Amino acid sequence: QSLLAQFNTDSGASFDFASARAAHLAWETRLRAYLAGDHDALDADLQLLRGGNRRLRATISYAGALSMQPPFVPENGSGRLEVRARSDSLALSEFDDLLPPDVGLEGALQIQLDATGPPRNPDLDGRLRFSHVEVTAQQRMRLLFDGELTVAGNVADPVVRGQIVIENGVIQMPDPPRVLHPVAGKALLVEQHAAGIDTSALAPDLPANGPDAVPGDVDVTVKIPGRLWIRGQGLEVELAGDLRLRTREKRPALTGDLRAVDGNLIL
Repeated sequence: QSLLAQFNTDSGASFDFASARAAHLAWETRLRAYLAGDHDALDADLQLLRGGNRRLRATISYAGALSMQPPFVPENGSGRLEVRARSDSLALSEFDDLLPPDVGLEGALQIQLDATGPPRNPDLDGRLRFSHVEVTAQQRMRLLFDGELTVAGNVADPVVRGQIVIENGVIQMPDPPRVLHPVAGKALLVEQHAAGIDTSALAPDLPANGPDAVPGDVDVTVKIPGRLWIRGQGLEVELAGDLRLRTREKRPALTGDLRAVDGNLIL
């Protein structure tokens, strides 16, 4: 009940607990047989349903050692995992209840993802297609984009390639905080600093394997034909250009070219 309370079921969603219990009992029977020595592959068929329609289907097959108390796969086990997940068109708006209240998500996502190999680090082979995805965050941001990403490598070191095209959007710059002088005492207009301050600590050379390192190899092109507006603080500018998001020594890096197509700046 505590889990279901996190979801909004006022839109007509329903839960068939009888079917869920039957599926659980069938799965428990198969699992007990597997742990008792029936070492054929342990199979499962999962579906994500909404309004009686199937949104996502996944099949899982596992052959190898398995413990249930506590549940884990042995680290040095020789098991093999096979996962196949497919979705023709997954409406992203159906996940609004899982997002913060000030964030909105629209559009469709097509998923084709396979994971095969050792259960702790299977190889990946997949493709994600985004269609007319719109992300909003109150009055601060709105982005509409399409794109396609491919996934390879493995779970520990994934390889992501692809392209995202931002069709249009608005990014609102927040107003700067008001700085008021004290009503009593001395007002310090300019803060003086000693010359020769060491600024190396402002941008430290972090190790590639540090806690903030990004796993995998990412190389994604972001194309902006135009109609991306930056507004706020007297600025209203339309941007266009090509960007490249990739990892360098396990750190994210954004390079490319942006140019102002139209707009103005009020000083």
